[in-house]
Amino acid sequence: MVQCKTKFSLLLALFIIFAASVAHAQEHSLGEDAQALQFQISDDFNLESFEGTTFSYKWHTSQDKAKRIGLSINSQYNEREDIGGDETIQNDSNLNVYLAASYTWMNYINPENDIKFYYGYGPGINVGYAHTESGDTMIEDVTTTQYGIAALGYAGVEWFFHKSMSIHAEYGASLRFKMRKIDGIQETEDKIFRFGGDGVKLGISAYF
Repeated sequence: MVQCKTKFSLLLALFIIFAASVAHAQEHSLGEDAQALQFQISDDFNLESFEGTTFSYKWHTSQDKAKRIGLSINSQYNEREDIGGDETIQNDSNLNVYLAASYTWMNYINPENDIKFYYGYGPGINVGYAHTESGDTMIEDVTTTQYGIAALGYAGVEWFFHKSMSIHAEYGASLRFKMRKIDGIQETEDKIFRFGGDGVKLGISAYF
């Protein structure tokens, strides 16, 4: 945790120094029909999708209003065969699939200023499926399904260091509900409510 805070503090300091080093405001691309792909700067300085793990995209309907979508798609399949000392064979297989999407409305408070403040809100949904089989003579079969909905909110600042490139820092919070069902030797069902902050993200937007 301390390491992550240190890396974020370094990124934030670099952002402030870089912004302060530019003596004049850059002409920006905010306007009707402006579009952007958004990337998050991770703690190890890699770029990844800003809203959602797979794809983050926003488009403006006017200078001070925009819409943003985020998409996450993750899937994995593992299969393993173990041969024991008594020559018994155990086969294990595991399948995981996860899909999530968000759609939010963005509003810019001062689009003409050098540093632009914005906020946004909207819904999010997610579904997940996991299936595990393991055992030798008796197979253990477990299936997990989950469904979730969320009310998302965020606020941030954006600064253009180039006509078609900007840096932004954003804080998010959400209200989330998730239902999970596990079918196996025993059947269980969980319902989870969560409200709280989602942390701070630093990102780059490329406009076109």
